Amino acid sequence: MLNINIIMIKKISTSIKNIGTKTLILIIALSFAVWGIGDIFTGDSNPTIATVGDSKIKLKRFNLEYQAVLQNLRQSSDQPLTEEFLKSMGLQNSVLNNMINKEYINILSKELGINITPKYIKKSLIQNRIFHDQLGVFNQDYFNYFLNRNNISESELLSISKNELINDIFIKSLEFSSFTPKIVANNLINKRDLVRKAEVYEIDTSAMLINKKLSQNEIKEKYEKVKSNILNPERRSINLIFINKDNIDTNILLKEKELLDIYNANKKSYSKSEKRKLMQFIFEEKEEAVIFAENIKNMTDIDEYLSKEGIKKESVTLEVEEGELEEKINLEAFKLKEKQFSKPLNSSFGWKVLYIENIIAENITTFKDVKDEIKKDLTTDLLNERIYKKANLFYESFIENNNLEDSLKKTSLKKIKLENIDLNNIAPLLKQYDLDTKEDTFIKIVFNLNENSISDPIEDEALSLVFVHLEKVTPASPKNFSDAKNDVIAILNREIKQNIALKNSTELLTNLLEKKKIDINKYKYTKTDWLTNDSRVKPEFDIKIKNIIFKTPMNNYSQNKQIDEFKYVIVKPIEQSNKLLDTKKTTSTEEIKLEVSKQIDNDLLGAMLDDLKTEKKSSVNQTFLDSF
Repeated sequence: MLNINIIMIKKISTSIKNIGTKTLILIIALSFAVWGIGDIFTGDSNPTIATVGDSKIKLKRFNLEYQAVLQNLRQSSDQPLTEEFLKSMGLQNSVLNNMINKEYINILSKELGINITPKYIKKSLIQNRIFHDQLGVFNQDYFNYFLNRNNISESELLSISKNELINDIFIKSLEFSSFTPKIVANNLINKRDLVRKAEVYEIDTSAMLINKKLSQNEIKEKYEKVKSNILNPERRSINLIFINKDNIDTNILLKEKELLDIYNANKKSYSKSEKRKLMQFIFEEKEEAVIFAENIKNMTDIDEYLSKEGIKKESVTLEVEEGELEEKINLEAFKLKEKQFSKPLNSSFGWKVLYIENIIAENITTFKDVKDEIKKDLTTDLLNERIYKKANLFYESFIENNNLEDSLKKTSLKKIKLENIDLNNIAPLLKQYDLDTKEDTFIKIVFNLNENSISDPIEDEALSLVFVHLEKVTPASPKNFSDAKNDVIAILNREIKQNIALKNSTELLTNLLEKKKIDINKYKYTKTDWLTNDSRVKPEFDIKIKNIIFKTPMNNYSQNKQIDEFKYVIVKPIEQSNKLLDTKKTTSTEEIKLEVSKQIDNDLLGAMLDDLKTEKKSSVNQTFLDSF
């Protein structure tokens, strides 16, 4: 459970940092308005919904996090996920619990003295694509729009961002502190690099022809049992509302001065700042760092040193711009010359010695070089803004009056009505209307909507937005007997084949164990070559069978294991070795150490949180949770 919590902490943190489409800028606040979550309290537009020690978790911050997680889950799910379903499954509790855990991590980070400069926070916001225009640069209007729409102040957003960044630095720092003993690594390598040969017996009835003639009574009896699951599909009638260049004024006149002003305002974005590729060697004690610094004074080959010490280069290497490191470390890093070591430096994470491997010089691009690109991008951006402005007017009108026809009339837009949409006719629909979205994504959009509700706009690369409005739902209904008869016969035949596969595999296992004669017509026998319990050797071999082979004791028969609808296997491992694997495919000590270190990171963080939770209590506003 602990590991799952840690993963969720990182996932939710990532989701917040990656909220990054103009669609969300337009819609995220409106979704709060529809939901009405802020109305459950009175007298305070930003009440406290949980406390952790002296820290408070406010409603506005929860709103941002909940919507970010909700959006992330819908994008990653293969099935439509309605908001009502997620609430019934307790998503609000999971989000709040993880916010409490993150608050504990933040308290711990600050107690350890981890801090970041305002300059770094500002840079992280400027680099967040949610605030970028079509030119790919920070747009103050987008930033203000986001704050206003979400009823959040700039200071509140900076505070949230600062805490997220501090947590991120702390969690990443654990990667440098974990150590896996060699004996543990070697034992894990021996287990992973084990190879086996086995006898495999497969019983597969998938291609079997069923000759049994089913009576009408058998079919009717089965129909009565399964009719609730044999359905005519749910059908939906929808309206598509397109907003593109056909709906706006496309006349764009740009002056040279406008282009020059954009270049001057964003000159750094068109140029590449100086970067430094450096290595940092970290020590717990000053004495260790001093000894290291003394020993490497005359070093001529850093790669040779790393190889000799068994240090992976990527584990100590960073590529940074000025201002991205802790202030005193940053100052020293940008004083050093190429191929030069620093003196021992005291930092929040112990004593460090820096080595500058490479200096990547600043690259300045002139106005002449990028003028045409700016003009093209600015034109596209202005057209896009007009499209989004119209989309926003339409959306706000619909939210206000919940009347599609009235909203279309107010914004001079038209609808395309499509009736009887089901899961089987989505693909041709997308092709017919040239909708630039994946089939499964569009299915989730359509089947997540309630009647007379509207989707977030779907974006494509051709300066076009499409809203989906759900007009009517025709629920799924049981098929009558005549329509369902073939489905019922297929179910009965499938059950017959499944039962035969189970019966034959059980009988075969009994005969193998008792060394009785077996019917060779009822199974397929294979004696394998050497296998590993992964894809390094014989990747085409069924991984499910491999897993059974490596879980079964040597020279013993496994149970008859079902690996497919009509397929069972029995295996008997007959040979094994730890020394036959090709050296190119063996597991490296560093690889196994890294995996174990990640596990240690999670356990270490969990232990720290447990201690902190004992010291600092948390509480939740139950009224808030009960309101879902």
